Amino acid sequence: MFAWVAREEKSPSNPSLELQQTLAALNNFAQDPKFVKQSLVNSPQCPQFPDSEWTNILAGHSVNLNLVLSGIYAIAPDVRTHEQLGSLEIVTGSSVVAKKVLDHSLWTIAWGHYYQAVKFMFPHRETELETYAAHDNQLFAAIPPTMHSSVIDYDKSVRLHIASHCDLLLADTTNFADIAMHWPQFTGGSSCHYEKSKCNPTGSSRSTGDIRTLVMLLTTAPDRKGTERSNCFNILSFCPRYAYDLIWSENELPWVTLALASEFFDPMPPVPAHELANPTTYHTISSYPHQFQVVSPICVSVLDNFLASHPNQPFIWSVCEGLIHGFWPWADTSSTELPSTLDIDEYIKDPTHLAFTEQQRQLEISFGTFSPMLSLLLPGMLSVPLTVAPKARSEKL
Repeated sequence: MFAWVAREEKSPSNPSLELQQTLAALNNFAQDPKFVKQSLVNSPQCPQFPDSEWTNILAGHSVNLNLVLSGIYAIAPDVRTHEQLGSLEIVTGSSVVAKKVLDHSLWTIAWGHYYQAVKFMFPHRETELETYAAHDNQLFAAIPPTMHSSVIDYDKSVRLHIASHCDLLLADTTNFADIAMHWPQFTGGSSCHYEKSKCNPTGSSRSTGDIRTLVMLLTTAPDRKGTERSNCFNILSFCPRYAYDLIWSENELPWVTLALASEFFDPMPPVPAHELANPTTYHTISSYPHQFQVVSPICVSVLDNFLASHPNQPFIWSVCEGLIHGFWPWADTSSTELPSTLDIDEYIKDPTHLAFTEQQRQLEISFGTFSPMLSLLLPGMLSVPLTVAPKARSEKL
């Protein structure tokens, strides 16, 4: 019997259920790793992942996200072979062109593939991976982009640390404070050369030591996932003043940019199936196509190329589709009691308001954002009520 086995039997460590499942799976894989890997890669549902990194996952080792990212864009297989001679490693064969994880967007892409691969082998680790990804996104969101390389290095260190400790999960983020403080960019050391004015738009005298406090708070704060969704909208409670998303108490909402918020948006709703199968509206649209043009100043193909690396691709796809074919206005038309056509009396009675409305209508028609006028509503059309209100502290409408 091994000494560590006897020690464990004498004084059990009592790991969590998730950790027990992970250790049991790794012990099972270790019985015949070649057979397990062959079965894995031959599975029809096996996600795309570098061969060498499948081996690391099977062995419980840390995965190289640079190789994961390179594998995504590779145009040829990696046929290298590795031989170990003592401390010397000999690598032969051709290699794919390397692509490195250098910023938050590339990390998100590589992490997404890593997440799918690990979840495929360890389904019970889904919550653990999501918790850790949210933790890293806290750090990315809370410090300037010029310092994001430190978060990437921090992530590497954490995963190496987890691979060498059989008593920790990635979700145990409160155990990583010492690792976070290792990086000079987090502690305000000499290797941090960014300008304070760029990080502190409010003008207050914040030092890089604030980042040290921030990281300590982010890595030791209790997990609030049980009460709220753990994302950038509720995790930035401890941001210093220069952070992009900042709040000052638990009762205030975070201030986020639209670009950051778009990472969490649900896709825009498509046209419901019952509307696509509606013969009345289909006949009207096909008979009067000039009344239903989709007009936009945005070049959709260029926008789509710019957003190719955006982490929320379902949302991006829905926006591009809407710019081409039109957006559905979130309306619920499933009720069978709705009339197929409805024309109602105009709400606007004031002559001044009526003149203003007609002027605005002509302006919208000239821009192509309103359809030309109709003497009667076509089948399937419903009139939309219009109102006019004065501007605040002004007599203008």
